[in-house]
Amino acid sequence: MTVPQKSIALPRFLATAMSAIVLSSLLFAACSSSAPPPSTTTTTSLAGFAGQDAAAILSQGCAATLASTSLANNATFRAPAQVGGVKSMHWILSTAANKGTVTYQGGGIVQSVIQPVVSYIKGNQKYWTTNATPPQAATASALANKWVSLNASSGNWKQASALIQLSSLQGLLSNCTAQGTTITKGATATVAGNDVITIKIVNAGVTQLFSIQTTGKHYIVKSTTTGGTSGNETALLSGFNAQKTPSAPTPSTSIDPILAS
Repeated sequence: MTVPQKSIALPRFLATAMSAIVLSSLLFAACSSSAPPPSTTTTTSLAGFAGQDAAAILSQGCAATLASTSLANNATFRAPAQVGGVKSMHWILSTAANKGTVTYQGGGIVQSVIQPVVSYIKGNQKYWTTNATPPQAATASALANKWVSLNASSGNWKQASALIQLSSLQGLLSNCTAQGTTITKGATATVAGNDVITIKIVNAGVTQLFSIQTTGKHYIVKSTTTGGTSGNETALLSGFNAQKTPSAPTPSTSIDPILAS
């Protein structure tokens, strides 16, 4: 995914509190159910953005997107992706919890429900042996294909850290407030039926294109990142304010006694 700089554990906007409870290094998943990139065609409407510069448009797009109470994020990663890195992910993000599935290069798959105090993970054996944080080869068979719970007060909470990073909306949008960026206004187009304008951001060798709706709420509906450490990413954002709040899965088992065995 991109180069997230702030964690956003669900609640999506409790990033500061969560990073204090969790780890200072936290960063932005059904099986690979990511949507295919939509077709993009040229259009001419700037609508509410007429006469505004790139920075002003970006500010409004980021503000509207971060103010949403829920949304869906479908993302895919293309070469050069990290060996064993993320291949695709689907997330439902809300102000109370994030729920998603991440598919990794090499076959690892993990589902998760991320909450501020107790989070839940269900990964296949490949995930636990290869992609977990850190990998758990010795207990992978005991952990595989079952929901395990992780409490923020436990040392094993670190198993949720990478998933918190991957689900981070603030991570995806970190360039909204990053210092030292170059921001330019691009062409108008349509993305998934929405009239958009493209804003290009270059920061520390990474290029990110935001497609921002020009009518109605100025949501960011697409983000394309090239040059990131996780590979080239396309993220499609949709379903703003219309997603059901994820709930805790049942049954589940605490991860602590399994890792202690």
